[in-house]
Amino acid sequence: GALKTEGGASIAKKLYVGTDLDVGGNIILTEDAKLVFDNESITDQFITGRDDFITIEGDNFINLNADSKININTPATLIGGSQTPTVALQVQGDISASGFISTLSHITASGNISASGTIVANELQDTSLTQNRLIFAGANGELSDDSDFTVTGNDMILGRDLTVGRNLIIDDGTISNVSTTHITAS
Repeated sequence: GALKTEGGASIAKKLYVGTDLDVGGNIILTEDAKLVFDNESITDQFITGRDDFITIEGDNFINLNADSKININTPATLIGGSQTPTVALQVQGDISASGFISTLSHITASGNISASGTIVANELQDTSLTQNRLIFAGANGELSDDSDFTVTGNDMILGRDLTVGRNLIIDDGTISNVSTTHITAS
């Protein structure tokens, strides 16, 4: 048979329900009470809370599944830490993505940025380079410059020896102040 009460019921000990429990109204728990999902321990998997927070303890992991999307509506979210976040999304630890990452603003990194594909940019700034120096690929492909190879206005200044393996063609200009020990021409 069924137990049906009108006007409320009080049960002083545990209530065991052998099948489904259908509730037509709210389930209200007192602060720090737990909704437990383990019949051996009340500290493994549970939901608890107070007026200003809720805690979901999943022991090993928590699955969030939705057919369309999961919305997180909060001014600040922290992943991987326990302190109060200082920005809208703060992550402690590594971030990995197998798909496309898009941003409408800046990406700031305090460490190295590595890519196995092509990096495409409208502008690339290397703060280790000096203005008016021509850049070249140094050791391990690192961008580098040299004070002996500069460009100022229309002038290109080479402050060291020049070796030309093919033709040296000068249009509408002159060569002056040349000091040589040997010139071979054909």
